[in-house]
Amino acid sequence: MLAALLVLSGCDMLNGTEPKPPEPPRVAEPALTAPDAEHSESAAPVRKTHPHHVARPATPRPSEESLSRQLVGLTEPEMLLLMGNPSRKEAGGPGRHWIYRDGPCDLIVAFYADVETRIFRSLSYEVRNDDNSEQGRRSCMVELEHRIGSGRAEQAGKD
Repeated sequence: MLAALLVLSGCDMLNGTEPKPPEPPRVAEPALTAPDAEHSESAAPVRKTHPHHVARPATPRPSEESLSRQLVGLTEPEMLLLMGNPSRKEAGGPGRHWIYRDGPCDLIVAFYADVETRIFRSLSYEVRNDDNSEQGRRSCMVELEHRIGSGRAEQAGKD
């Protein structure tokens, strides 16, 4: 039986016929509708399109970008000028952490020493809210931006 199938399949190869690949699935075309006569000068039909949900990469919100530009790369004295004294300081490993507490919000700034200069600079920060919700975190970020903006305005008045 197996031999017969092999012989028959060999005949197709000798005849020059090859099995056809499966056809790709067909995609339905959007429906055509007549244009609205009041709002269009042409009489050509218009395709109705349906919005497709496309996953976009997560991008930082403008407030996060703004905070990064203002907080990352500062020396400890610069951070003191901008934010004042932290609620507490922690040292662990090669870095230092300054924690600023304001109501339900925490700003944790991580400082690490530059290898060449030995000067500590802020490398990263984290904003937290007591309830650990995204809405609470956003609210804390708005308050932090306001605080930083107010601090810069006060510094400008002293200069």
